[in-house]
Amino acid sequence: MSVEIRLVPCLSDNYAVLLHDGDVTAVIDAPEAPAIEKTLGKEGWKLTHILITHHHADHVDGIPALKKKYGAKVIGPRADGEIPLVDEKVGEGDTVKVGSMSARVLDTPGHTAGHISYVFDKEKLLFAADTLFVLGCGPRVRKARFSALAVAIKTAPTARRHETLLRPRIHARQCPVRNHGRSA
Repeated sequence: MSVEIRLVPCLSDNYAVLLHDGDVTAVIDAPEAPAIEKTLGKEGWKLTHILITHHHADHVDGIPALKKKYGAKVIGPRADGEIPLVDEKVGEGDTVKVGSMSARVLDTPGHTAGHISYVFDKEKLLFAADTLFVLGCGPRVRKARFSALAVAIKTAPTARRHETLLRPRIHARQCPVRNHGRSA
């Protein structure tokens, strides 16, 4: 079965990504629960995993409601202690299993000191969240250094880069996200 992907517009300038494969559904970051719940309901999917990239509110505020409703496993960065309800902490070199899918974890500090990215090699997907922005490096580079961000980008997957679907953060006010229901 191929992985189904849904983009979920959240808040006024963000989105989450749902990955569905059989009976397993993961969300990459959880900005708000209602928008994610609406898409899950529309598709008839049950959330099983919540993969978090970093601690900013526009990536974690939906965790408590989603975990309470679905009992989903929350996976987040080992180097970031500010994320609520984390069940498993991961970092560089770890592998995250989501049903039949596997993601390599990359430490990608820069936007925050503990930021991570998820690479699903088989599906050719990279979820870089706020490490890469479509229209810049983001409005909030606070607790980290630009040099750390440069190193993270240089060490990101290079093999078949042209085939890898990047899911960087897009500011909706600048570049609206449309849910095309792409299948990988």
